[in-house]
This record gives sequence, C-alpha cells and structure tokens, in this order.
Amino acid sequence: MLAAAILGAVYWVTQGLANFYPGVGWTDPEFLRAGETLNDFSPQMILDPIVLGVVFLGWYLARKPAG
Repeated sequence: MLAAAILGAVYWVTQGLANFYPGVGWTDPEFLRAGETLNDFSPQMILDPIVLGVVFLGWYLARKPAG
C-alpha cells in the first residue's frame, strides 16, 4: 500500500515542486487563455494539495487495523 501511495503521489509532488524552478509556470503555455501568463492562477494550485491529501488519507485508512 505504501508503494501505491508513493507512486500515486509522485506526479503531483513533482508538479507542485516544478514551480520553484526559474521560468517554470503552473500551466503549459498551450493551455493559457488570452491575456494569461505562466504565473497566473491555475487549477493545479488547488488540485495538487487536494489530490495529495486524498492519497495520504487513502494510505492512512488502508494501513489502520480493522476494528
């Protein structure tokens, strides 16, 4: 279960950390709407912590002994 949680979280962790590199934005340029820049608000800003929370919660609930 731990391996599944780690593999499920790797994509979301790397996506969140990528924004800390210079010149990297939350969104790929081809998905920007007119007038937006790479550093404007993006759904990934909300989705990353939610998905990581769900992965952690799933791992935590799966490892708890029944009863």
